[in-house]
Formats: sequence, structure tokens, C-alpha cells
Amino acid sequence: MALRRRFARWLVRRILRPGIAPGRSPARRRRHVERTAHLLPLPRGVRSAPAGDENPGGEWWLPAGVAPDTRRGAVMYIHGGGFMLGSPASHRGIAARLAHLTRLPVLAAHYRLAPEHTYPAGLEDLQSAWRRITLGVARPVALAGDSAGGWLALALALHAAAAGLPRPTGMALFSPLVDLPGAEHISPAASDLMLPPGFVAESVDAWRGDIPASDPRFDLLGASLADLPPLFVSYDRDEMLAGDARRLVQAAQTAGAQLRVEEGCGLWHAWPLLAGLLPEADVTLRNAAAMLAPGALPGRTA
Repeated sequence: MALRRRFARWLVRRILRPGIAPGRSPARRRRHVERTAHLLPLPRGVRSAPAGDENPGGEWWLPAGVAPDTRRGAVMYIHGGGFMLGSPASHRGIAARLAHLTRLPVLAAHYRLAPEHTYPAGLEDLQSAWRRITLGVARPVALAGDSAGGWLALALALHAAAAGLPRPTGMALFSPLVDLPGAEHISPAASDLMLPPGFVAESVDAWRGDIPASDPRFDLLGASLADLPPLFVSYDRDEMLAGDARRLVQAAQTAGAQLRVEEGCGLWHAWPLLAGLLPEADVTLRNAAAMLAPGALPGRTA
């Protein structure tokens, strides 16, 4: 386990982090993230399938013998990457592992990225996918996401409640970015191996486009969180977005949401992405799966 932990830290610090630093083109950084993702192991007993019309460009991860339209339930996973990077391919590992643990189909969702497509383009893609996978089959559907995917997941849950759509039955957010109006004031965290300086502010600016940061649509913590489902939140206490996660936890507690919180120590931003390689990530993801599919018997970590 010590060897796996050392390799995970090396991979994040020496390979992933330099490749996503501001200064390179988004296209180059996107290719780097996807190539790095292929260094992570996939669990045995799951397969992928294109999402088709449900979410063009998205990808289902399916446990053996489970179809995308099973009535037992499903999970939508929204990848992070600062609204600029990431794809179903870059987050294939965590989506596949959640499918393995929950024994449910997991949709690794595709959405349009900034700066080519600014707010609300990507969110509209996810809203469309949510309608298709929840209204097409009567079943419980949970939501999960990391980093900027946490903002998108929370925005999607609030939209579903406001629009009278089926609400997510559970949520798991890993190191969520939620305070977009305050992103420009985030200071680099020396102990955060994942996020390079300037990355968060650059990403939020690209996502906002010409819309001012003060626009209330970006202030999810100012909205009512009373309709949130059971919520799992993990973050490292010294990471760059620890303050965002703590503010979300406090707001959800005030709203009366059912919560499970994991505050890591000595880890980094969005460490559950390293599940299958990092032992702490395996534990966190198993606990998150229990919130997303409370009736499921988690599979064994491969």
C-alpha cells in the first residue's frame, strides 16, 4: 500500500498538476488529462457503452448483467476540470469504480466546455441529460461530481427541484467548487498537490464569459438548499477549495440536509479520482457509494 500511495502522489504532483497549469492551450491540457487517466486501473467486471441520445458524447459504465435502463436506479457523474478540462474519458476510472461499487449503471456525462462554450451551455447539456435519464425510466437517480463538477451537480439538483423534475435521491461531491463569486480571492494552498496557482480563477472567468461574478445565478450557497437529498462531501482540510466545501457543509446543515462529511488530512484536491491506486481513495469512494445507493451491496474493490 505504501508503494501505491507514493506512486499516486508522484502521479498527481509530477504528471497531472504541471499539465493543467495555466499558460497552455485548453486543447493541449485536455489531451494531457485524458492521457494521464489511462494510467489508472479499471475495476474488473464493468463495461462501457455510448450514452447515445440520452447524452451525446457521454458514456455509460455498466456492471455485469446490468443495462443502462434498469429500474433499480442509476448514477450521473459530472466530471470536474474547472469547466474547461475533463471528459467522460478523463474520469472513466471513478465512474467505472462507482458502477462496480453501487452495482448500478453510471453515466459519465458529457457537457460543453469553456472557453469555447460559456455559461449556461454546459449546464443546459446536463439538464437535458437529466430529463432523459429520469423521465425516460421511472427509477431513482443519484448525482456525483468532483471540483467544478460539484458546482454543476449542485446547480442541476437545484434546477430539478425548481422545475418539478425528479430530484436526485443522493449526492456525492468530492472537493466541490461551489463559491464562484469568491473564486478570485482563493489563495494557493502549499499542500495541495493537485491544483496549480491561478487555475481556479482562470477557470471561473472562462466559465462566466461576459456575465459578472455578482450574477445571482452563480451564487448557489445563497439559494435554498432545503430540497437537497442525502449528501456526501469529501475534501482535504488543507486543499485550495477546503473553504468552499466547509461553506457548503455549513449551508446544508442549516437547511437540515442529511450529511456525511469526510475531511482528509495530508491528501489533496479530489483524491477519490485515484481510486484503485490510492488506498484512501478506495475507502472514500466506498463510503460515497453507500450514500448514492443505500440499498446496494458494494462490490469488492478490484
